[in-house]
Amino acid sequence: MSRVRTSIVVGSAGLHCLIEKLDRTGYEVWLPAIRDGVVVSRRYREGDELPVGYVSVQAPGSYGLVQVDDRSRFGWAVGPQPWKPLMHPPDVTTMTMTQPKRDAPVSVAVATKQHKPFALFGLRPCDLAAVDKLDRVLLERPPSPESTYRSRTEDAFLVVVNCGVPASTCFCSSVDTGPHVDERTDRHDLEVTELPTSAANAEPEYVLESISTRGDRMLALVGEVAGSAEVTDVQTDRVASNRRGAVDMIERRLPADRTAAAFAAALTSDRWQDVAEQCLACGNCTAVCPTCFCTTVNDIGDLTGTSVDRHREWESCFSLEFSRVGSSPIRSSLASRYRQWMTHKLGTWHDQFGESGCVGCGRCSTWCPAGIDFVSVASRFVDDIDAEHP
Repeated sequence: MSRVRTSIVVGSAGLHCLIEKLDRTGYEVWLPAIRDGVVVSRRYREGDELPVGYVSVQAPGSYGLVQVDDRSRFGWAVGPQPWKPLMHPPDVTTMTMTQPKRDAPVSVAVATKQHKPFALFGLRPCDLAAVDKLDRVLLERPPSPESTYRSRTEDAFLVVVNCGVPASTCFCSSVDTGPHVDERTDRHDLEVTELPTSAANAEPEYVLESISTRGDRMLALVGEVAGSAEVTDVQTDRVASNRRGAVDMIERRLPADRTAAAFAAALTSDRWQDVAEQCLACGNCTAVCPTCFCTTVNDIGDLTGTSVDRHREWESCFSLEFSRVGSSPIRSSLASRYRQWMTHKLGTWHDQFGESGCVGCGRCSTWCPAGIDFVSVASRFVDDIDAEHP
């Protein structure tokens, strides 16, 4: 896709009109909503379901939503659930094998499931960067594209919302994935920037920019109904100010240009044991990470013994069985499993795919029950190599 770059400004009614138009055009619309005290992706039903007037307060091992006195719908930073489960589901039945009688031939049916194309409304720039990375991993590099991921992403309509209020655990600016979308990126269809107002209970304005041709068509439909207006110079300046303000709010810094070399030199470091003493091996970090893609295969039979379903399921570097080769795991210690995860994410991913595997969303730190700070741990390894080679 190439950028079309048509822009309009709308109010909250226009934003809701966009969601309804996507729904009525035939997309299965997913958007951010509050459930059990966190912001998660949820299928759109009706009405204004976006979180209104909330900010998220995050720290390593801690997350909370706080209601504030404004009408912003995107004042929160990323929640625990990335959009990955919709595109790369945690459990997929890939085939069914049946043998009605013992001497009968085995029949194999490859599982296919039809679904409406997704419209993912409310991805953040780091999430969009994660989609780019999964495209590279699951579509571009394998001998053949991963069929489930391809079927779920090739027609997906992506609406990205630029961040105005990053969390304290965010470090997207260190890996060039946010807090606003990089102009070189054209994987999405529409881009939204929320412009809050300082007046109490006043509705924000929303600058909508089309990136693709179908995004441009959707923008035209919204403009016909929602009373949109052209973007003024004042609003353009506010978008730029919003971006600068978001960048200034990001406190965490990852020395991303030095991590690959640092981890290559740290294979025998004692620091792995130090972090392993904190780690619970729960796999939360890999579950919430928008780029972790590892899977395993399990065959599950019925009680009659005549049918077996083959499942492809998410797996984690922290699972002892995931590293089993032959009779025993090759990464038996927790330290070696943590080393595998972090070294791959920030180091050897460069060798495989030409870039880092991290998008700086900070989810792994926020949702670690032991409160392990990903950036702090990674930075210590970089400090070690700097101390050895001042």
